[in-house]
Amino acid sequence: MCMERKISKYTLFLLIALLITVVVRHFFDPLQLPTETYTLWDIKGNTVIEADMETAYTMLYGSAMMAIIQFLCPIVSEMFECLKYMYGIMDERTAVMISAEIMMAGYVVFTYFLEKFHGTWHEEEGKFTVCVDMLCLENIASYGLSLIFYFIRKILLNCNAPEYVLIIIMALLLIPCVWIMICYIAYLFSNVIVTLLIPLTLGEYLSSKIPYNMTLIITGILILFSTQIVWRMCSDKIFNFLIEWFSFHHLSLD
Repeated sequence: MCMERKISKYTLFLLIALLITVVVRHFFDPLQLPTETYTLWDIKGNTVIEADMETAYTMLYGSAMMAIIQFLCPIVSEMFECLKYMYGIMDERTAVMISAEIMMAGYVVFTYFLEKFHGTWHEEEGKFTVCVDMLCLENIASYGLSLIFYFIRKILLNCNAPEYVLIIIMALLLIPCVWIMICYIAYLFSNVIVTLLIPLTLGEYLSSKIPYNMTLIITGILILFSTQIVWRMCSDKIFNFLIEWFSFHHLSLD
């Protein structure tokens, strides 16, 4: 008997939106920094080299593996890109901090509604449709939140507001946003452990035993399984536990 795969009424629109997002991101990445070189130690070659951060990541994981991680783990990937971006423009620290605080709150709000509705959205559909829809939503939202971060920073830099006004705004947002940030970092940490730690560790081990292409295929399949099956089964429970604990049981997904 063939397994019936019902497509939700959202799937086609989400796939179109994902395609548009991929094309737009290719031409405009809001978190793209000017190329800067760093002195790095190439562990495999046992040499000191000069390379930009993108090259360093590619050396560590390979360009194909980086593409797999960025597509299958968009929220985690985007957060690391944001941290790298913030590090590169810390001369604009007040505007950057306010933008980061707002974006972090945006990530938590998005994740709350994503986890709250992904079960009720798909009561009639199978796991395949849930995975496709959630993956589309995560990629679209991660790019959208990066755009929000970029434009808020631009507005703050161009509004010519006195520095003390920006510092007051940053301070007012700081306490709730730090609490939110700790909660979300715990969620991301859980995500990384469940979806990436085991596949990448196994991939690193296999790279010395079998050909690289075979290692890439096996690691990619493991990441696909861990992100789209294992993580989908437990992400709402993890997020619900975290927001209940951090909100002192005032918020939950129920």
